[in-house]
Amino acid sequence: MRIIVSLILINLSLFGAKSVVITQKQQSDLGVKSEVVQRVNNILYGPYNGSVTLDKKDILLVSSNIQAVASAIYVREFDFVKKGQKLLSIRSSELLSLQKDYLEAQIQSQSVDRIYNRDLKLYSDGVIAQKRVLSSQSEKQSSDLRVNMSKNQLLQSGFTAALFARLQKTHMPIAEISIVAPRDGFVDKININTGGIIMPQSPILTINGVGQRFIEMSVPLRVSQNLSRGDICSFDKYSAKIVNISNVVNGSSQSVQVRAVIEKSGDVLINRIYGVTISKVIKRALKIKKSALVFDGSRSLVFKRVTSGFDAVEVKIISEEADSYIVDSNLKESDELAISSTSALHSALESTR
Repeated sequence: MRIIVSLILINLSLFGAKSVVITQKQQSDLGVKSEVVQRVNNILYGPYNGSVTLDKKDILLVSSNIQAVASAIYVREFDFVKKGQKLLSIRSSELLSLQKDYLEAQIQSQSVDRIYNRDLKLYSDGVIAQKRVLSSQSEKQSSDLRVNMSKNQLLQSGFTAALFARLQKTHMPIAEISIVAPRDGFVDKININTGGIIMPQSPILTINGVGQRFIEMSVPLRVSQNLSRGDICSFDKYSAKIVNISNVVNGSSQSVQVRAVIEKSGDVLINRIYGVTISKVIKRALKIKKSALVFDGSRSLVFKRVTSGFDAVEVKIISEEADSYIVDSNLKESDELAISSTSALHSALESTR
């Protein structure tokens, strides 16, 4: 064995420190075996625990601007609702008071309008002074302002154009109004019972609006450095595309958050935990046995078979599997790598430095 290694070292000194010149007999004596490298089109990472989320803009909190009582509730949790669908009906003494104020302001406005129009005609006929017309005009502006303010308060309380038309036609306050769904979505949580008191601005129910759904997961930092936007995540029957990789590292776990938008996510369950596998497409990826790789300081080396023996080639490890590495290198699919006795080849390489 010493004679074989000595012969290798002599050849190394002649051909340079990146090549190991060794005969077939010497390879046989050392037990050097080789294997053709295997090309891979993509790399799989994971699985990682991922949670389904949605954007905050798609979480709709339904509330009331006035204190009221829930007189009827028409939906249940997890129901799908369409935009404009009736969710519940409410009764409110505050709502009745606002309608009363609006009707009184409108009646007063009609009276003020008549006086203003009369004074305007009298002024044009020279019967009254301009000062009287200006006073009537000022009263009209104040009256119009009261009507508009009363109307806006009713709009904020949940009144619609149809309810206004009904109120103006009948002059009868409406005792009960309906709250409807602002968007298509699923009822997530109902916070009130029939007959319960609704406080202003307090969420009555929550709707998860129809929209994009995301899968979010924590990925080791060393893996995240190989990922990019557009990489594909797979879980259960769903597929998702990475849209964001956080640049904030969790200090304790040394991981970062990765977010992917789910395709065809109509029936995916919010907040459910899935096992997520990430697929990375790469052009120069090769799969090699762990026994083919040796570590030379910070470098990772393999030994490629050439006519005279083996060339030492540096590779970059992309991922690790049970008995193999996925590496990035300039090796070709037809190249053969030493998969045994690589430590002897490496020792010979080291001895020439």
